[in-house]
Amino acid sequence: MENRFFMGYDKDKRLLWAGGIKMTHELNNNIKLIIWDMDDTFWKGTISEEEVEINSDNVELIKSFVDRGIMNSISSKNDYEVVKNKLSELGIWDLFVFPKINWNPKGAQIKQIIEECRLRPVNVLFIDDNPHNLGEAKQILPEISVAEPTIISELLNSEYLKGNEDKQHKRLKQFKVLEEKQVAQNSCSSNDEFLIKSNIKVDICYDCENEKERILDLINRSNQLNYTKIRLNEHELEELLSNKNYKNCYIRVKDNYGDYGIVGFVSLIKNKAKHFLFSCRTIGMGVEQYVYATLNYPDFEKVGDVISDVKKDYCPNWINKKSNDIKIDKDTFDVSVLLRGGCDLRQMEPYIHFKNFVTEFNYRQYHRDHSVFALDSYYNYQELDEIKEKVPFIWEDNFKTELFSKKYNVIILSVLMDYTQAVYQFKKNKNIKIAFGNYEKPFNFDSFTDGINQDYTWFKENFEFIGRISDEDFIKNLKFIRNHIGNETTLILLNGCEVPYENKNEVDRYKVHIEMNKLVDEFVKDNNNTYLVDVRKFVSERSQLKDNIRHYEREVYYKIAKEISNIISQNYGENIKVTKYNKNKKRISVLLEKIFSIKNSGGCKYLTILGIKIKLKKNKN
Repeated sequence: MENRFFMGYDKDKRLLWAGGIKMTHELNNNIKLIIWDMDDTFWKGTISEEEVEINSDNVELIKSFVDRGIMNSISSKNDYEVVKNKLSELGIWDLFVFPKINWNPKGAQIKQIIEECRLRPVNVLFIDDNPHNLGEAKQILPEISVAEPTIISELLNSEYLKGNEDKQHKRLKQFKVLEEKQVAQNSCSSNDEFLIKSNIKVDICYDCENEKERILDLINRSNQLNYTKIRLNEHELEELLSNKNYKNCYIRVKDNYGDYGIVGFVSLIKNKAKHFLFSCRTIGMGVEQYVYATLNYPDFEKVGDVISDVKKDYCPNWINKKSNDIKIDKDTFDVSVLLRGGCDLRQMEPYIHFKNFVTEFNYRQYHRDHSVFALDSYYNYQELDEIKEKVPFIWEDNFKTELFSKKYNVIILSVLMDYTQAVYQFKKNKNIKIAFGNYEKPFNFDSFTDGINQDYTWFKENFEFIGRISDEDFIKNLKFIRNHIGNETTLILLNGCEVPYENKNEVDRYKVHIEMNKLVDEFVKDNNNTYLVDVRKFVSERSQLKDNIRHYEREVYYKIAKEISNIISQNYGENIKVTKYNKNKKRISVLLEKIFSIKNSGGCKYLTILGIKIKLKKNKN
């Protein structure tokens, strides 16, 4: 049943009351959006019934408001194409945003317009000749300003409709981007799907002196996502930016739909934010939460209400997962890459060429790519020197890594040794753990010594067998690495295949791979700027494996290299060359492996040439 409103008027026939709700024609807030009715409001007459009479002043009014950065929309019960065609004839159709022209109730139309424009009702004016429609809008949105068409002649000179000069129509373009995004969002099955497809790119920039005008504008105009609401004048901003005790940054955002420019500003002293604010044009994108997480969740005193609260221990995983749809200057980055792992990384090295890369590989049994070694290296415990000296299978390089000591654009890690090796805990300092051998049983010394006498007594007395790394410690170690390499560094993880491989020393190892891969999947999902090169996509048959579940046919390494290059290209625009896979090269490589190889056994390294094994001395330096 249609709502009926009791209406009262003043002596000038201006509406005072509708349905018990007080109407007023006095604007008390800055207006950012005017929603127009069409029939008998914007023009005279009903367009579905007759030729309407156009008021040229209203046409010019629309243009003037757009020049001031004030937007115009439409709420009209009419046929969409009829209204669109008339406004197109007048040359102003493209000056309206989010028009709602249908036969739905006006209250619902207006509410949807305001939500899609990401504005507050308090900054919106609705003009309609029908008191019922005004009352309906006011009932649903009590803070909205409503008026009859008699107010139109007063609008241009109103102090609440001054806006800001925008002859370039930048603000209109921003709202048109929102329109395009809304169309795309409506075609997606979920909001998360839409955000992922949007390919949102956020840059945190520190050259604030060059952007003082925009930063000052943000500080004094933003409200809905201004968490601190401390207003500044130009002099106060200059003092803030010149104060070396503060770390100041502004935020740039772009996605598939447009470049939003500078949309945020943060000022930190230690780990407390004096200013933490964002433009309303980024509402719903998760930008404020991403910046909050990237800056290590700074404390701040929240002032007033905001449309979206931030929370600790969460970072949106759709931001900065860029795709080829975003065009990035290919000369912007000279990408530096660190590769750390075993033979799975070494065998793809011939197929991929980086401008600036460092490798941290290891010998056959003396792996240093288990995550426990990364933590040992970071803390550099004083007991490590003794361990390096007295444990035969620990070398100097076990505790050396550039994971934390240097800044890389990209770090690639194989996590296979965490799937494979046993962990041993140092009894004197239980924070120290090393990894070696099969996790299924304590170290069987005879199987590794190969007849070479080595002193393992000290190791036996000072280390306790733990077994395979626990799920909790595995994720804890990955988080440690992720947190300490820097948020701006792209982390790429290589997991393991899940194809069964019969091996009496590693029974049903593929089941462990399934379990560990699930942990890696969740970790990548939960951590920003973290990617997975999923070996499961490339290894699906037993014939693709070589001597164990961790060694693949060479063509697999080519595919892995190609996947890595795609991730780096998408993130940095760097043109990574991938050498074409050549089966003849594979045959030559296999032949060379038979003629010449370096292997390790029982703590010693051996050079083998044509079947002759030569013992090499261990380097103690």
